[in-house]
Amino acid sequence: MNRIILSLLISTLCGAAGAAVLQVPADYPTIQGAVNAAQDGDEIQIVEGVYFETISISSRNNLTLAGKRKVIIDANGGGPGLLVAFSTGVTLKNLRVRNCAGNAAISLVACGQIRVDRCRVSGVQGAGGIEVAGCLGVTIDRCRVKDVALTGVDINAGGTVVRRTRITAPGKHGIQIWGGANSAIDNRITAAGEDGIVLGGDGGSCNAALLAGNRIDLSGSKGIRFTEFASACYAFDNHIHGGPTGLYVQVSSDQHVLDGNIVRKTATRGLLLDGTDCLISRNNLKKGGAIAGFTIAGDNNILSENRIRKMTTYGVEIYACTGNAVIGNTVTGSGNFDLDDDTNPGDNSFVDNVFGTVKP
Repeated sequence: MNRIILSLLISTLCGAAGAAVLQVPADYPTIQGAVNAAQDGDEIQIVEGVYFETISISSRNNLTLAGKRKVIIDANGGGPGLLVAFSTGVTLKNLRVRNCAGNAAISLVACGQIRVDRCRVSGVQGAGGIEVAGCLGVTIDRCRVKDVALTGVDINAGGTVVRRTRITAPGKHGIQIWGGANSAIDNRITAAGEDGIVLGGDGGSCNAALLAGNRIDLSGSKGIRFTEFASACYAFDNHIHGGPTGLYVQVSSDQHVLDGNIVRKTATRGLLLDGTDCLISRNNLKKGGAIAGFTIAGDNNILSENRIRKMTTYGVEIYACTGNAVIGNTVTGSGNFDLDDDTNPGDNSFVDNVFGTVKP
């Protein structure tokens, strides 16, 4: 046992001793030059400045690129600005990537355990901000993405976490997620052209995603959308303000949990449920809703302890569905009626709800 411990210690010390720090531009005039010269485990430190180049990192392990102060990578109309492929343990820290076209500013392809920390992306034409494809265990933390033509952060991976990231005015979605067990936590998404966050879609599936503590303002379409290709996802404590619809669970989307979300001042609906076998609980919808605060059109869902207040027309609208359990909800102050139930008696069950007014 002692020999094994001694062997591991020597290996660790040798690995640490072998790691080098490469300086840009002191040692290498370009970032790509430093990348080409670096060995696994090295750190490339980049001095403040504007670097007119695109960077490609391929088949590397435990390499770190760290910017000092304001480091700008200007792709000069090309792209990706920064590509990491077939690599493990790479860290990108405090880098700004701008002026890309046709490709995402930061692209991670077939990688594992990549960390993107405090990076900024802006000015992308014909593409999105950060793209993760075929990766496992990526973390995107405290980044900023603004003024990109398509989606701010596009994830087609497994075990990826996007957190504490600000996404402003993406042309399409704020965040789109495909794959399994990915998370979006404590992000701020403002003025997305379409959806703030969308799960699945365009033929790609999404399973067991976690959305928690996100703030989504003024999306062009939906605050959070669960497409027909999404299943068994979780949305907790998200805040959605403005836009046409707050939360939307599409037809054939199933087994989701939506709990404790707050939706304010959406133009048409606070929550539209076309999916099945979902648990919708303790959500708070207030003001707006030209059509309804909460529309239920999917089957076999549980709707429990939600609070819906001051909707323009109907508080809760129910039609063309069966097998739903509506339990302990409070709906008050709607402009027309707090409950508009167009289903047949017995199609759905109602227990211990408070509806101020009910449509005859």
